[in-house]
Amino acid sequence: MNRVERMRRRRRKRWIRTGVFTLLLLVILIVWYYFRIQDPLWEERKEFRAKALKETDLVTVLSVDRFVTDETGVVVTGKKEDGNVMYVYFGDDETKTLDATDAITSEDAVQKVKEKHAQAIILRTMPGMWNEEWVWEVFYKVRTDKGMRHFYDYYRMTDGKWLETYRLAVR
Repeated sequence: MNRVERMRRRRRKRWIRTGVFTLLLLVILIVWYYFRIQDPLWEERKEFRAKALKETDLVTVLSVDRFVTDETGVVVTGKKEDGNVMYVYFGDDETKTLDATDAITSEDAVQKVKEKHAQAIILRTMPGMWNEEWVWEVFYKVRTDKGMRHFYDYYRMTDGKWLETYRLAVR
């Protein structure tokens, strides 16, 4: 092996090390940025989790979700000591609770959507407060002749009555 070949190998190894180091640094920066962006959301969820456990009969929290309509609130879903599910809504200046035994299930709301649109693809169901009423928000899409159309349906949780449908633009 002559001197020129050894120099080429060293340069190649140096470029490989530099590339690996750069790629590793890039991955670390992306992960750091992700955590930096998500941290306020995670902190907010922790605060509402603690608030729900402190101010209500919940002993276990199952989920904490932001619910956005005309006003923004947070819905905490959890279990009481007797094992029943309870929903807690934290609005701007109000806290409301609903025992799941007094409400339809999310599956019932999805079934109502499927009765209207058999081909509907359900993307998400979420409990929330809309016009001062507990609702299930069902987000779904339906293929039409113009493309996929997304919908939000709102069903009253206490009796399952359909309240409103919002149609989004066709994609």
